[in-house]
Amino acid sequence: MDLTSLKGWLVDIFYRDKIYPAYVKEVKGKRLLVYLPTGKEESVSHSALVCIGAKVGEKVDLNSLSELFKSAQALREELKSQFNLEELWEVVKGELTSASPDSLVELYLGRKPKPDEVCAFLRLILEEKLYFRFKSFDEVEVLSEEEVKNILHQREKEREKELLREGFKDFLQRLPEGKVASNDEDFISALKHFVIFENEQALGKDLYNVLSEHNLAQPQKVFSLLVKAGVFKEDENLELLKFGFPREFSQASLSQAEECLSMRLEDFPHFDRFQDLTHLETYAVDAPETQDVDDAFSIEDKGSTITVYVHIADVSSFIPIGSPLFEEALERASTLYLPDEVIPMLPFSLSHDKFSLLEGELRSSLTFKIDLREKPFEVLSFEVIPAIIKVKKRFTYEEVYTYLEEGHPFWKSLYSLLLEHKKKRQAQGAFAIILPEVQVRVLEDGEIVVNRYEMTPARDLISELMILTNHLSAKFCYEAGIPIIYRKQDPPFQVFPEAEGSLFYKLLQLRYFARSELTTEPGFHSGLGLNFYTTLTSPIRRSLDLIVHHQIKSHLFSEKALSQEDLQRLIPELEENFRRAQTIQQKRVRYFLLKYLAKHYAKKEGQGEVKALKGLVVEKKERLLKVYLPDFNLMGEVRGSFPQVNPGDEVVASVERVEPREELLLLSLL
Repeated sequence: MDLTSLKGWLVDIFYRDKIYPAYVKEVKGKRLLVYLPTGKEESVSHSALVCIGAKVGEKVDLNSLSELFKSAQALREELKSQFNLEELWEVVKGELTSASPDSLVELYLGRKPKPDEVCAFLRLILEEKLYFRFKSFDEVEVLSEEEVKNILHQREKEREKELLREGFKDFLQRLPEGKVASNDEDFISALKHFVIFENEQALGKDLYNVLSEHNLAQPQKVFSLLVKAGVFKEDENLELLKFGFPREFSQASLSQAEECLSMRLEDFPHFDRFQDLTHLETYAVDAPETQDVDDAFSIEDKGSTITVYVHIADVSSFIPIGSPLFEEALERASTLYLPDEVIPMLPFSLSHDKFSLLEGELRSSLTFKIDLREKPFEVLSFEVIPAIIKVKKRFTYEEVYTYLEEGHPFWKSLYSLLLEHKKKRQAQGAFAIILPEVQVRVLEDGEIVVNRYEMTPARDLISELMILTNHLSAKFCYEAGIPIIYRKQDPPFQVFPEAEGSLFYKLLQLRYFARSELTTEPGFHSGLGLNFYTTLTSPIRRSLDLIVHHQIKSHLFSEKALSQEDLQRLIPELEENFRRAQTIQQKRVRYFLLKYLAKHYAKKEGQGEVKALKGLVVEKKERLLKVYLPDFNLMGEVRGSFPQVNPGDEVVASVERVEPREELLLLSLL
């Protein structure tokens, strides 16, 4: 078609994604200069042409054009209603792939169409976008059945999405008031996943966009909303949910726990092999709040030598390998001691009662009999004994510390003996950094209590006794050919001699320690200075220790044990699950420490004097200092430029901003 012939005609054109009637004033090449109903004059491409209406003439005033536009617009919109595109498509599908608009309208009406009818027809095609596809003002494509089916399917999906969006909007409006319906579960689940994993994919693009529209597209904002709605608690442990750590026990495990509670010592298959050691004066030393007592000990002083009996709770007699509780222990890896709760590796009925070495109660144990000479320190003999014991008295660390301070002969001689073992380890290269322990507890009323514990002689005594037992047990297993899992640790990548007397260098040294590894072959443990090491002194709360108990008991009773290959297959699972437990514990402690600082140290409006904190600069970057708070074993940041401050400097700081959920601690230097 010669475009120049359109001059003076009334047409329909695309303009800014809409169809408008327009008057063609000029034609320049393939561009049309048109007047629009807006009163504007625009140059548009010929491809914007939708349909050709009636010839108006070249001499026309703007007022009359305005009336023409109004009448054309109204008429063409009205005429759309006379067409049913589906009916027409049913007639022509399969027969035609394309046709002119005029011919299709003529077929439908049964007569030659008027220009306005053709324009109305094309407008309808462009609106519905279903049965026909607009190609140009003189060509329309007839869609195939497959194409129509796909479009309808896509529209149904879009409709469902829109319903979902509208439902989600309504849900967000109701949520702050706690008005949650039973059919809101999917929305709640999606929001919980968004908060836990901090990933918008958990919501999907559409729901995430709705959150953005409501200024809620941040996990912390959604978390606050879910707290307000009662879905989450203020101190919800999101790490447990994120890592999938089980809080509850399976029904099979609980049933097995009930069976364990009813088991008597004399029911053990090898009960006749258990030695009665109840005549020994047996003691346990723990923190006052400890309920899962794994270990106790007895002493026989023979003058030139001392016999130490280390009694470890006998869990393996009750929980066979492969049983539900054994598998639960593997998955949990260890008991979680969190500030606000304890999540046990084994049910409380077992860990705090049946297996715990409680004062005055008969218990089975795996006992390690060690004959020692103090000077020079020497292990004269080592024996593993399945035993029946009774703890005569339980002491706290504070009580033992008092006895040591007062020079009590029993405790003083035992500590002196164990210090000789410690000196021997140090001479063999033991290299460890021990920082004060910061313990955080949340009381029933929600109050957070923070205590700082130094490594006292009492704690050192028990620690050294357990290290000795673990070491000798590992050596025993190696020499007896018992497959077990050992712990080893490579030497530090770099050693800072200054670490012995400097907190700064201690913290620096920690960065250069190699990670402890689990192996099926013994290796040097640089942190302890020992060639053989495992852990078996905490079978109530650590799955690795329970496994080692099983291996030793199998040897003692001539039963089949796990092979070295079996243990090697277990190591990746043990390491992963133990790291998971450590991460959850560390993050939970940090959360409550930050919450404690927010309450007691953060700057508050109207507050005069701010509370000061002792700090140590451990790292300096451009406009950033990392400051260690020794009283809380926490690292914080100071933002800004401090040319006179350097790593190793002691500083005094105050809390500027703290966000426990975001693990953010910003400090200011005073």
